[in-house]
Order: sequence, then C-alpha cells, then structure tokens
Amino acid sequence: LTPPPQRTPLAEEVLTTSKAISSLYLHHVAEKGPKLAIFTTGSPTLEIWREKVLGREEEIRRIRTNRYHVDAKVPIVHFFGGYDESSTSARTSYLESVRVFAKAVRIATQSRNTSDIFFIASMSPKLGRDTKEEEQVFEQEGVRVIVVKDTDPPLLAKAANITVSHISTCGVHSLAIGIPHIYVSAEGGNWHDIATDLSFAKIISDPTSFTKEFLRIKRLNFVFNQTRLEKQTPIVESKAIILKHISDLVSHSQ
Repeated sequence: LTPPPQRTPLAEEVLTTSKAISSLYLHHVAEKGPKLAIFTTGSPTLEIWREKVLGREEEIRRIRTNRYHVDAKVPIVHFFGGYDESSTSARTSYLESVRVFAKAVRIATQSRNTSDIFFIASMSPKLGRDTKEEEQVFEQEGVRVIVVKDTDPPLLAKAANITVSHISTCGVHSLAIGIPHIYVSAEGGNWHDIATDLSFAKIISDPTSFTKEFLRIKRLNFVFNQTRLEKQTPIVESKAIILKHISDLVSHSQ
C-alpha cells in the first residue's frame, strides 16, 4: 500500500498568551502532532489594563467617594456580567450563575463579618445590551446590588477590592492589576482558564462558598500578588514582544 501523503502544516509556529497554554499545547502535540514551534508572548489586553489604571489613583479614588459614596474602608465587590450563551431563557447557566451570586450577596449582608460589603454590577460594553435580566434576578432575590453603566472596566475593577464574573476575561485582567477575582458558575468547575489552572482564582458554585472565599481574600488584605501572574505570562511588554518576534520572522524569511 502507498503511504498517505504527508500533510503540510497550516502554520510553522504557534504564539500563546501563557506558559501554561504552551505546556498544554506541547503535551498535545507530543501525542498527536504535528510538531510546531511554540512561543509565549503574553496577552496585549493585560498590558492595556495595566496602562489604563497607571497614574490614575485620584480618579479611581473618586469613583469610590463621589460615585459610590463609600468610605475607603468599605470593601467593594464588583460583578462583571455578560458572556452568556443565550439571553432568551431564564435557565441559561449564566443567569443561574447570576442567581448564585445574588444569593451569595444575601448571605453576606446577613452575616456579621461581611455585612458591610458594597456590591456593584456592570455588563461588558462589548455586549451592547441592557441589564434588565440581571436586575430582575437581584430584585427576585431581594438584594441590593448597584448596577452601573460604564465603558471603562479597568477603572471600575481597580476601584473594587474584589471582582467577580462568570467565565469572563475580566478575571485574569483584574489579577493583572492586582485585584483578586472570584468566578461564579452554577454548573461548577466544568471550565477553566489560566487563573483557575494555577489556583490564582477559585470557581464557586454555591452561595455559602462566596463568603468563605471573600473572608480568605480579606485576610490577604484584598491584594493579589501580580508577580505570580507575570511568571506565567509577560504583561508589561507583551505588545513589544509580539511585534519583535513577528519582525524577526519576517527578516529571516527574506
């Protein structure tokens, strides 16, 4: 029998955003191939979040004092919503996850150790839709969550002590600017990203777990050590790394 012709790979190199992804890819190709060169560049969006909050401490402080009217000592939890697979059914995993968060808010506000938390929610500006479904869930659960309409998530995240989301890139982005993150998923840990793979952020699926995770982060003074993330993915110079690498490839091909 004539052996099948060797297929030409569609690419010669793969660029990834983190060492963890590079390792997963290398493990995959070791078993199935084809073997391609792999290079970890980092994610430009993480660098963009860093740039947007740099030197804007006074503006971030005013978000707390003038917009939210809360004291600097009051812990703020900001829920970044959106990224559901369907907004037409009340049973989507996203809206169920919003309900888990709402129940967690109720438990937290009734607990002596967490009753002072100020809860905020906003939708991703990329989605281009309103917040009626989320607000309905908050109303049904009888909780006070201030819904804000804003197009600058980095500043809102930096003004918070903890950010929360359901399968959103705001999780890793928050960590990149030193803000701890909690993922909420009604379905539990059936998905992952670099933050969950490396135990930088936890996924909670029941309301009581939120309070425990909040108190754990509070004991760490609401700080995420950004160097932990930087060891896995270049942040500060990711755009420059990508441009230089592509430039080198072009030069070598000529």
